[in-house]
Parts: sequence; C-alpha cells; structure tokens
Amino acid sequence: MPLESRLIRYADLRPCKNAFIDTRSPGSEDKENFTLIAPGISENPNQHVHIPEPHGFNLRALKMASGAAVSSHVRHEEEVIFVQKGTLDITTPDGSVVMGSGDTFTTPKGLACAFRATSSDGRIADIVRGGNAAGAVHFVNAKAA
Repeated sequence: MPLESRLIRYADLRPCKNAFIDTRSPGSEDKENFTLIAPGISENPNQHVHIPEPHGFNLRALKMASGAAVSSHVRHEEEVIFVQKGTLDITTPDGSVVMGSGDTFTTPKGLACAFRATSSDGRIADIVRGGNAAGAVHFVNAKAA
C-alpha cells in the first residue's frame, strides 16, 4: 500500500455534522465528527471514512463549538478520549471531571458517558475505540425525531 494512502492530511478532513442521532438534541447539534481510521463509527451511512482498512481499533476526531455536547451514551467497547485543545467536561454516573489540552480519559464498556465543550476555541478531541467493528451506541436521552 502506498504511503500516501496511509496519510490523512488535516486540510483534507471531511466532517459529518449528523453522524449520530444525538445531533437532534438541543445543544448537541454544533459539532463535527471525522472518521479517521477503520470502519465508520457512525449512525450515518454517508459519513466519509478516511482510511477504511481495519486496524484493530477505530479512530475518530470531534470538533465542538463552545457549549456543544455529546449526549449521555453507553458503548459496547472501550473508549479513550484525548483532548487536543480546549476543555471538555466529562460526566459519568460516578461524577464529573474537566479535561484540558493534552489530557486523556478512558471509558470502560457499558459506562454511561456524556461530555460538553466548555471552552470557546471549539477544538478537536481524538477518540479511540477498541476493535475493528463499529459497536452499537445507546444514547440515554437523545431524541429520535
């Protein structure tokens, strides 16, 4: 495989603004999802996958405006969130924590997790999920229509 096919240039990122059903919930619509590596992690079959080859994990990026949220959800695989710039307020049934640039947070299978961008720079967080298959996500309070 040519090296160029393994490279995702920042300038070439293609977002999906309605990757998940939670974008229909107030406060959750102002974000962009980017599926970077491996099969898509999305509820939208039209989301662009930058490198679709399975790697044993999924990598996506998320750009959020200040105040935008990801609704409370439960995943069936582990998830790791890396904040690249800005701040995210993470909430689970165990409590809340504020993440800043360079911070990392892990979520085990089955733990409900929600987060909100609390800074005004709307920067990207990278999210890694275990496995090749995009696991089902269950949004706890998202609206279906």
